[in-house]
Amino acid sequence: MAAVAGVDEHELVWIISWTSDEYLRTGNRDFRLVGNGPYLVDQLDGSLHQIGVVSAVTDGWQEDYRTRNSLPGERCAPRRHANGSGPWGDGSRSVRCGSRLGC
Repeated sequence: MAAVAGVDEHELVWIISWTSDEYLRTGNRDFRLVGNGPYLVDQLDGSLHQIGVVSAVTDGWQEDYRTRNSLPGERCAPRRHANGSGPWGDGSRSVRCGSRLGC
């Protein structure tokens, strides 16, 4: 079973690290999970996003996240559905950009 191993606050999101509960309980490395990227919880709307390990280690997720989830008044504005949810009905946001903006 998976368990939360740590929570780090970032200016945009909370970064939720996770691993197996057996590893957290025993510290036995045989039970560590490998290749599990963290989850991001958006601080504005609570939407949940999973990112890959490489993106997490290199912080590559930040530019992509800022582009996809820009705030009103920024270079790209988020597009919300009438019910407040994103394009998948899960609270996520999509970005509407003019082609000249290079978003």
